[in-house]
Amino acid sequence: MATPVDDDTTDASGRTAVEGPPVRLTIRARTVITVLAATTAALSALHIAGHGAALFGILNYEGRVVGAFDMDSETSIPTWFNMMLLLGISVTLGAIARATAMRRERRMWAILAVTFLFLSLDEGAALHESLMFATRNLLGITGGPLWYAWVIPVGIALLIAAPFVVGFVLRLPARTRGLMILAAALFLGGAIGIEVVSATAGAEVESFLRDEYDPVVWTLAAFEETLELAGLTVMAAAVILHLRDHALAGRALALDVR
Repeated sequence: MATPVDDDTTDASGRTAVEGPPVRLTIRARTVITVLAATTAALSALHIAGHGAALFGILNYEGRVVGAFDMDSETSIPTWFNMMLLLGISVTLGAIARATAMRRERRMWAILAVTFLFLSLDEGAALHESLMFATRNLLGITGGPLWYAWVIPVGIALLIAAPFVVGFVLRLPARTRGLMILAAALFLGGAIGIEVVSATAGAEVESFLRDEYDPVVWTLAAFEETLELAGLTVMAAAVILHLRDHALAGRALALDVR
């Protein structure tokens, strides 16, 4: 009678180790980027379709269909996707930092990783809302272009950080540099630029010139959030390609669980 073969072995600590081929996870950069871009386009289309259907009485705002795809809502599928995308970029930036040899460059990649981790947290918890109300009360803002007053302290922070970030980006390889500049232009154009336009148009201001169901409001929200997601998609492409072609440069990325 044949004796069963046990491939399990026990290490010095008494833990069971399974012998066999290593588990390999292959991530195809082009596929990931294509899926992200397609998802961004689909979410934007669903946002417009949902609000358009509500405008013509096909759907109503009391149900969850419109709200589930509302890009301007803090509890919606687009917001969740935005949060996960930011988190994924943060993880990839962390991997680049871990794989980068130069200490100064590694520190900047790590700072960017922490920044995107915070942005992911903010997207899910809407921390900037508290900053907006505090700034609004401090400066006595009651309407106008700076109604979404969080853009003031964030704008100041960006100006302070700009010399360090610009210097770092200019040292990057050409493709990574170009993609990151494009990503920043799209993201900031949506997050700050369209936000100022929305405030100027009277979106959700105390005078109630327009409410969240006004076509002007949800159309501007579509532009804003689509630009943000487009910027994040380009940023994801930048960091994935940089990790593959430069930080790893042909090496495998190993995951060691202890």
